[in-house]
Amino acid sequence: MVLEKVADKRYKPMTFDELCHLFHVVQEERKLFRRLLKSLLNRTQLIRLPQKRYRLPHEDDFATGTLRKNPKGFGFLILGGGLEDVYLSRSELEPYMNKDRLKVLVGANRSGHVVELLERGAKNVVGKLWVKGKTAYVIPQGTDVSFGDKDAFFIPFDKTLPNFHKQMVVCKIKKYPSRHEGAQGEILKVLGNAGEQEVDFSSMIFKHDLPHEFSKSVLEEAERLKQWNLKQEILQRKDLRALPFITIDGETAKDFDDAVCVQKEGSHFRLWVSIADVSFFVKKHSSIDQEAYKRATSVYFPGGVIPMLPEVLSNDLCSLRPNEEKMTFTCEMEFDDQGNRTNFSIYESVILSRHRMTYTEIQALLDGDLAMCQKYSDRVSDVQLMNELKNILKKQKHARGCLNFDLPEPELVLNLQGEIENIVKRARLEAHMLIEEFMIAANETVAEFMFNKRRPFIYRVHEEPEASVLTQFQELCHNLGYSLEVQKTPHPKLYSKLLEKVEGKPGEKVINVALLRSMKLARYSERNLKHFGLASECYTHFTSPIRRYPDLIVHRLLKEELKKKPKDSDRFDDDVKISLAQDADHCSKLERRAEEAEREFVALKKAQFMMDKVGQQFVGYISGVTEFGLFVELDLYFIEGLVHVTSMRDDHYQFIEEHYTMRGRHTKKEFHLEQKVLIEVQHVDLDKRQIDFVFVES
Repeated sequence: MVLEKVADKRYKPMTFDELCHLFHVVQEERKLFRRLLKSLLNRTQLIRLPQKRYRLPHEDDFATGTLRKNPKGFGFLILGGGLEDVYLSRSELEPYMNKDRLKVLVGANRSGHVVELLERGAKNVVGKLWVKGKTAYVIPQGTDVSFGDKDAFFIPFDKTLPNFHKQMVVCKIKKYPSRHEGAQGEILKVLGNAGEQEVDFSSMIFKHDLPHEFSKSVLEEAERLKQWNLKQEILQRKDLRALPFITIDGETAKDFDDAVCVQKEGSHFRLWVSIADVSFFVKKHSSIDQEAYKRATSVYFPGGVIPMLPEVLSNDLCSLRPNEEKMTFTCEMEFDDQGNRTNFSIYESVILSRHRMTYTEIQALLDGDLAMCQKYSDRVSDVQLMNELKNILKKQKHARGCLNFDLPEPELVLNLQGEIENIVKRARLEAHMLIEEFMIAANETVAEFMFNKRRPFIYRVHEEPEASVLTQFQELCHNLGYSLEVQKTPHPKLYSKLLEKVEGKPGEKVINVALLRSMKLARYSERNLKHFGLASECYTHFTSPIRRYPDLIVHRLLKEELKKKPKDSDRFDDDVKISLAQDADHCSKLERRAEEAEREFVALKKAQFMMDKVGQQFVGYISGVTEFGLFVELDLYFIEGLVHVTSMRDDHYQFIEEHYTMRGRHTKKEFHLEQKVLIEVQHVDLDKRQIDFVFVES
């Protein structure tokens, strides 16, 4: 009767009291009626709006996505497509695992109630095997699970298991955890002792389901490509071998995707960005292509890489090594002295790179290092010209409002044995920016070309942030002493100016991190939704087809367009767009997977690096203030740890949000951003990748 009445077209959402009046519920029956409503809510036959009004659920009240579960038990449903994530509490997620595909009812404040399990995301788990007597469990890596918990995987005992006690294993899931029964599994593979480089590497591979071995057919197909006679192909391409191209990469790089060349013509600059023509070698639907699509991206770990393409291609045939004729796809651009692009052309080419140079070598040339200038005497003027154009392009990009986040990344310094010697801030040199500006220019040029042709294409998009999230960010800025005007439609220029204003001041890191977290994730899309972070109207990824599958798709679409005759039909465009939408979603998801694996591996290595430093004291600076404690970044190493508020026992400390400080209730002692402190490393939890500090009284 309740559902029939609520389903009536004339019904308007009502509160509990209003429903009681509608159904003539007397005082003695209100408790029973409330139970009935709660039962209907639990079965999602009714929903309660933020205003505590009840109505039937609509289709857009539900969302489907992939679960990203936190070690503490709560999690987020990742919807993709630029949509905001949905928060799920620990009680909601009790029977579910990371990567499960769920349907949820979205309620107030983007919190959800799980309606249906659509698909299990994991078939295997990686964890540590624990054996006590004749009982064995696998504790999944990075969880709060204990021996014997429902979420620990019970393993049927056999006499060999004690040999592998405390070793990392891959466990096949035989029974998933439920609210009433524990999980069960069987050992598929013993990886070895946690902390060993190969074991840690394998753990990431199996935990994140990263394809890491090429099949025999893929390797054989790659080997056959070496036998191709390219003489005829070279004749059909634009010959750029006379131009002084160079590649600029990191010291350990082997897959050289891009080569650049700049010349000046009066007050104008001509920039050639030539990219390895992977699509020439890797044909659509070939064995190599299918494997590359399955991977979608190369995955980079400190001391190792899982390549998207077999080594024959990534490090040999496609890699733009010096003094070798290479098949390339070139974007040639002309710029005036203000950085405006006045002309461009895109074509298949052949080049001969003159030098394989590194960022540090280019930086040394820019700094006027005499030894380096002598070593590359034939390239000094070319590099200076490149830097001149880079500065012009950078200035123009800044003027339009590009967000320049100052968030250094960690660099793990390894010795010859692959062990970590140090963890430092990765240097961001002018040489890095030089290549970055040239690649952005080429990516924008290619994207605009295809957009203006109105052809099916894949764009790299970064949508504007949600208004509600920006409101929270504005409150944070206000508390730190920076005011931001409220915009109906957010423009990156406002936030670009803010980043400039806070540079070198207390709160710089907090504002950079908070603004970055306020942004939506960049992704691939068949629609041009612009790029907020770059303040770009039209953007794609064209410059790295050796390590990114979307770039390979872009190359193929470009070639089809360039070779298309005017009378060719467009009747298949709708089918192509549907296919590209699927490809974009697939590549975006696998990019996230790779980033998660890379981030977790670095976090693990940081924790391992600090293991033997427990009990040691270090100077650091407060880098973050929260309700639960203070984050401290060390001066000696680029490592951050947490001083939990419960360890600060000299007073009862409270988080003062409006001043972004922690203040003692009795002593009035304060801790604030950038404050210099002395800490002791108290504890390191490798499984959770957590480093805990305590303050040392100075």
